[in-house]
Amino acid sequence: MKKLTSKKSSISSSISLLIDNTPLLDFKVLFFELVTEEQKKSELKRWLPDGDIQVDNLDGRKKILQHYFRETMEYLNNFMLSEEYSDEQKKELGEWIRYEMYPYIHIGGWSNRAYQKPYGPGDHYTISQVYDMASNEKRFSAHLINYCFMQEPAAKAIRNRRGMFTDIILKTISSNNGGQSSITSIGCGPAMEVFDAYTHLEDKAQLKFCCVDLDYRAIENIEERKKAFGLSHNITAFRENIFSFNNQLPEDQDLIYAIGLMDYFSDRHVTRVLNKIFGLLKDGGRCIIGNYHTLNPTKALMDYVLDWPVYHRDEETMKAIFRKSKFGNRELSIFFENEQMNLFADIRK
Repeated sequence: MKKLTSKKSSISSSISLLIDNTPLLDFKVLFFELVTEEQKKSELKRWLPDGDIQVDNLDGRKKILQHYFRETMEYLNNFMLSEEYSDEQKKELGEWIRYEMYPYIHIGGWSNRAYQKPYGPGDHYTISQVYDMASNEKRFSAHLINYCFMQEPAAKAIRNRRGMFTDIILKTISSNNGGQSSITSIGCGPAMEVFDAYTHLEDKAQLKFCCVDLDYRAIENIEERKKAFGLSHNITAFRENIFSFNNQLPEDQDLIYAIGLMDYFSDRHVTRVLNKIFGLLKDGGRCIIGNYHTLNPTKALMDYVLDWPVYHRDEETMKAIFRKSKFGNRELSIFFENEQMNLFADIRK
């Protein structure tokens, strides 16, 4: 009985630490205040339709709400990384914070989808909403929750890599001195960077692009957009398992990249994909693989709040994976996006 009491006390202590050392309760109070004021404003508009009724200092208070959210998640992340606490304490605290945040997750349209994963984690629509800051949300309460998630480092990193890979595509084309470049995105998702790159090209024929994804909805979305943008002859999109490809991808590719896919696979499976990529690249062709870094300050939020765990890797782990592949000991460089939480391993055949 004493052991059980001690265990409960330990878990209770962990929860108390989080409450005492974070503004979690402040977040809940401020959220309630903002939603209540918005409801009162909506009610007043029924009687004063011509009146300009505003929630006091909404933008400033939204930022404070987001700050409370970030501080809480940062503490949770540090707690989960700490060696002071047992695995049991971490597990119990993770389950507790998920229970505490559950109502708020389901208020936000984006956070609810990210948690429910109707078409798998990080499907093309979930990612495209991050690019758009979940701007299609109409409900005020949902907008507040989405705003907090959209300001998280993981969301910022996703937006950062869009512009980064648009530049990489354009520089690849430029290095071919006017010739046609063949580029492929594996696990392409919404492929926003691809369409962004085409908007910068006067001669669209300079770029032949392949988009590969297992989600048929992502492929259907790309098919619709490439027709709308007059790129039917420039972009090939097909649904395919990355471990097979079935020879649909043309060889002699200038660049093959995977922005946010390898995080979902073990080292052994990543090596298998790298071996396939190696065979599809031309001599001197480039491979870039993205992965969340082990120092990701949003890891605990992804693991415990959104139930969205992925493999996190550091520089040495990525180098070891490439050495085990057909790329062997070729020179590999590592670069990061501005949030320093997405690393990219860059190598040439």
